Amino acid sequence: MAEGNDQGAEVSQSVEEYAEQAKSDLNGDGTGWFGGIFDTIADMGAKADAMTAAANAGQFAMSPDLAAAMTKQFNELQDVVAKMQRTSRLLVQKTPLGGGYGTQIADMNAQVGQNAGTLLTEFDRKVQALREAVEASVANYRRADSGSSDNIKKI
Repeated sequence: MAEGNDQGAEVSQSVEEYAEQAKSDLNGDGTGWFGGIFDTIADMGAKADAMTAAANAGQFAMSPDLAAAMTKQFNELQDVVAKMQRTSRLLVQKTPLGGGYGTQIADMNAQVGQNAGTLLTEFDRKVQALREAVEASVANYRRADSGSSDNIKKI
C-alpha cells in the first residue's frame, strides 16, 4: 500500500512541477518550457521597428532579388504560425481529463493554449513588420539605383 501512496505523491509532485513550469512560461520570465521566446519576440520586435525606421528614412536598401527571397521565407513562416495558431486553439478547449488533477491539468493546458495564441499573434505581427521593412527597402534600392544610373548618364 505504501507503493500506491508513493505513486500518488509522485503524481502530485509532477502536477505541481507542471503547473510551476507553465506559470513560469505564462509570466514570460524565460525560465519555462518556452525558454526565452518572450524575450526573442520582444527583441525581434525591436529589430523590426529599427529596420522599418531605417527603411522609411531611406537608410536601408535591399535588392529586389534578395527581398523576394526573404518575402518568400516570411510567407512560409507566417503559414507555419497560422497552423500553430489553429493548433493552439485546440488547447483552449476544455479537455475532459476527469476530476482532481485531471481538471487542474486541463485548466493549465487551456491557459497555456490561450497564451500561446496571443504569443503567436504577436510573432505574426513582427514578421509582417519585417516584411514591410523589406518592401520599403526595395523602394530605397530602386531610388539609389536610379540615382546612380542618372549620374552615369551625366558622365
